[in-house]
Amino acid sequence: MTDTARVSDESVAPGADTAPDATAAAAGGPRRAGGEHREHRLRPRLSAAERRSVLDALMVRPSAEALRRFIVLLCLSVVVATVGLLQDSTAVVIGAMMMAPLMAPIMGVAASLVMGWGARLLGGLAVVGLSTVAAMAIAWAMTVLMPSAGATMPAEALARSSPDVRDLLVALAAGAAGAYATVRKEVSGALPGVAVAVALVPPLSSAGVLMGRGQPELARGAVLLFTANLFGIVLAAAVVFVLTGFMPAARLRANPARLVMTLALITVPTLAVATVLTARFIHSADQAHTLQLATQSITRWLGPDDTLNRVTLVGSKVQVGITGKTAPPLQALTEDLGKTLGHATTVDLRWTPSTDGTSPTPARPALTIEQAQPVVEHWLAEQSLALDGLAYNDATLVVSTSGDRPPHQARDLEAAIATRFTAHPPVSLAWTHRTTPNAVADSPKETEKTARTTIAAWTETHPGQHLLTVSQTGTALTITLTGEDKPDTGTLQEQLRTAFPRNPVTIQWLPTTILGQTTPRPAASFPAEAAPDRTVR
Repeated sequence: MTDTARVSDESVAPGADTAPDATAAAAGGPRRAGGEHREHRLRPRLSAAERRSVLDALMVRPSAEALRRFIVLLCLSVVVATVGLLQDSTAVVIGAMMMAPLMAPIMGVAASLVMGWGARLLGGLAVVGLSTVAAMAIAWAMTVLMPSAGATMPAEALARSSPDVRDLLVALAAGAAGAYATVRKEVSGALPGVAVAVALVPPLSSAGVLMGRGQPELARGAVLLFTANLFGIVLAAAVVFVLTGFMPAARLRANPARLVMTLALITVPTLAVATVLTARFIHSADQAHTLQLATQSITRWLGPDDTLNRVTLVGSKVQVGITGKTAPPLQALTEDLGKTLGHATTVDLRWTPSTDGTSPTPARPALTIEQAQPVVEHWLAEQSLALDGLAYNDATLVVSTSGDRPPHQARDLEAAIATRFTAHPPVSLAWTHRTTPNAVADSPKETEKTARTTIAAWTETHPGQHLLTVSQTGTALTITLTGEDKPDTGTLQEQLRTAFPRNPVTIQWLPTTILGQTTPRPAASFPAEAAPDRTVR
């Protein structure tokens, strides 16, 4: 069909659709009046003037002036959307949605598909394609050139990087509403709401921002969201254009098979996008359920003085952040999580010692991080711990470390710093313990060395208490202490649970009056009643 024929079909007179079908008359008679009336009852009619008004609104035949207006509005909406994303301002992003002109050419593509206008379809696709590339390029350039206000990704951009099938449903509904409001001018007031419901420019700006921040994986998610919106709008708008009478009855009767093939052509890629988004939705739902179960399990495991800061999932790893007075045991948590989630779980624990908050905050010391770092590294290396980070929080030196066991007390590090420098700031220790359920147990020699180090740190804070023996039978450890008064070994129990999550540990205490001045004998040679035990499970 030539463009002349297409234009003449658009310019059908107001009563042309009710006239007898020329094809049917040439074949030997007019159409049956009953069938004509039934069709009119099912499909509303549009006059030629109404159809031309819709075509102008959808930029099916854009003039040079219309293209200039479109380019100006597109560039301005991208700038506004990018600034709103970088500032995490929802109000500014909504303003960009209202300004964005992309909805019109996308629905123009749907109109060209329905009407079978090949040349105009290619023109509309070119406008949409160039607009897509230009929007992402502008957002990328602004992100690279504008200094970042923080190290974290903007939440507004991240929110558009994880689409699922629900976003496609929104696009289908909004596309249908937009097409209906375009054809039926009496409901055109709904168009601003459609623009907000199915945002087109913000996902493109998000893709540019995320690429500018070096996050191509997240940027692909934003592009997927725009693709879902694009196909959803085109499919829904095409169906609405047929049902609302935008497609003339004569054209529909002339070649219904072509219309079916056209709708199938846009339905197939839409279903492909829906399949990808549905898989993402199922994965997201599974992750949310797993996170809920893990949070409930961890909450039951926390002690009365512990505070849960965060729980996140990274693959099969559960990352936990807590604040408490003593280093928490991991064995019980790992076993409970494995039972709750139904599979072996790796726990990444970040523990931050809590303070009573009664000490006044001193002025910032003159000691720099560069000066403190060698002392901190040496102090941690003696305990086989790694330095993960060193920073000041107000006047407190925050040391982030990780290893198989918790570090000694912060005041020990403060004392080490004080031996080297006049200025010795208060220290806060943040310790990360990573444990794998199937990890290989330490050798007996390494286990005894670790136990002695842990107990030595404990006895420094408990004057009058001394370590007698450390013995190991299989995986079981027996610790024997001696002193004048029986101590509270609760803190030591917690530290040993953390250091040996897979080993049952027994703590024995003997009064020094039993030993007298003689050389201490092995704990097993003393009467059972003189050596009460406390077993750590």
